[in-house]
Amino acid sequence: MNESPSERLSLTAGKARILLAGGAFLWALAFFLQLQGGLDKTIQVVHEPLRQIPFLVDAALAVSRYGMTACVLVYLVLLVLSMDPRGPKDLQKLFLPVALSFAVAGAAGDLSKPAFDRPRPFVEHPSELSSVIKPASSSLPSGHATKSFALVLPFVVFAGGATKKRRALRWALAATAVAIAYTRIVMGVHYLGDVLAGAGTAFLFLPLVAAAANVFYRKLGIAGARMEWLARACGFILLGLIYYLIRYS
Repeated sequence: MNESPSERLSLTAGKARILLAGGAFLWALAFFLQLQGGLDKTIQVVHEPLRQIPFLVDAALAVSRYGMTACVLVYLVLLVLSMDPRGPKDLQKLFLPVALSFAVAGAAGDLSKPAFDRPRPFVEHPSELSSVIKPASSSLPSGHATKSFALVLPFVVFAGGATKKRRALRWALAATAVAIAYTRIVMGVHYLGDVLAGAGTAFLFLPLVAAAANVFYRKLGIAGARMEWLARACGFILLGLIYYLIRYS
């Protein structure tokens, strides 16, 4: 079965280079901030007063814990809508890359933490910085930033469509990922460099994930009814992801 553009992700060489270059730049900036040190610490010092405002703390905790769950719920709504004969069938090809991106980039981020072994801000500067929570793991890269960007980037990059609703949804998902990453700074558990590295990880792995999904679609002839059944299967994965996020975020 031949692939049509609607049955695969539009991963051109140029788009792949942009994603890889963007990820490499974010990681380079993260390393610069870590080596320079002063700016990363200054940003945390500036945010220290915010951690004394209960409303802002509660808002940051809510966005940090439930932001990714909200994104997954959006995907589940889109999946249900795509099952309608007049629904957005072109989105069905995105649900597998979303799941793969979260799993692969998220695992890479978590596994790289011990290698960099960067102390959390409140550990490195205990007399100057506080935190809302005190995670025991290392700081670089931010797991929440990695996973949130990994979750939304497949839609932002590959959803296509020039309608106002589609553009608004892409912007809303991207803004949610940025907000989740920012809450980690507000809460005092990550430096700016940590969240940049997390986003960079998601950028770096997206071309690999997209290419793997396209190979899978091509080799198994995933299209039409098969794509719809695969989307349904991914729906169960997304439901499991909601449990994971609520339980462990």
